This record gives sequence, C-alpha cells and structure tokens, in this order.
Amino acid sequence: MPALGGCPVDPLREPQSVACQEVVRLLQRGGTLTGVHPEGTRNKGSDPYTLLPAQSGVGRIIHQSRATVLPLFINGLTNSLVRQFSGNFLRTGEPVVLVFGKPLAMEDLLARPGGTRVYKQVSERLVTTITALGQEERAARARLNRGASSEWAREN
Repeated sequence: MPALGGCPVDPLREPQSVACQEVVRLLQRGGTLTGVHPEGTRNKGSDPYTLLPAQSGVGRIIHQSRATVLPLFINGLTNSLVRQFSGNFLRTGEPVVLVFGKPLAMEDLLARPGGTRVYKQVSERLVTTITALGQEERAARARLNRGASSEWAREN
C-alpha cells in the first residue's frame, strides 16, 4: 500500500480516530484519492454481492472532509495476491469487473451537524449505492460470460 501512496490502518497499533483524522486531512488538502470500505473492512465471504453492515467511520471521513464520493463496486479479485498475479499473468483468472457510480449526492446529510448517527447514515447511503452497483456488475458479468461462451462456440 505505501508504494501506491496508501496508508494502511492497523487498529491494533493505531487508534482509528488518528487514522481517520489523517485521511480527512489528506482529502481536505486535495489531490488525494482514497479507497475505503463503508463496512470498515471488506467482506471475505463467498458472495461478493453481500456487503457487511455500514460503519460510521467512513461516514465521518466523508462528512468532515466534504470530499466528492465516487462509489465503486469491484468483483473478481481474489483474497490471495499471489493467485491474483498468477491468474492475471497466465490469463486463467476470473475477469475483474469495475462498476463506477455517479458522484454521490450527500448534501442533505452534510448539512446536518456531525455525529455518530449522521456518520452512519452517510455510510449506509454509500453501502446502498454500492449494493446497486453490484447488481449492475452481476448483469455485466453475465453478459461477459455469455459473450465468452459464444466466442468459444464459434472457435470450436
């Protein structure tokens, strides 16, 4: 992550509030792109379309920084960096599909005073939006798979 300009957060070593304050500072400064999970972590379960419950931390970062939020759903990445690289290199891995949403409208929530309840509502809006993008990804992946099957049938 540091090579990509990231700052991984280890909650066992660093209080989350310190990490959140640093992310807010970087976003307010501008010129920074931050990728975060509104659930506080990524779901490592077998169903990539099931998101975990929203956590207030990301909502706090968005509310305090006033950053533009561009929701994104990614599917096809593995939980193993070695498998991911080898699958990409050998072209044996699943396609990685990204679906971007429009910048998320948050003006109504950003106008309210900050607090745990508002931060959670911000995160919940983001989870709802990403869940909808997941359904778009599912449809795109189905089209991709149909196209790959048709292509294979033509070649064989």
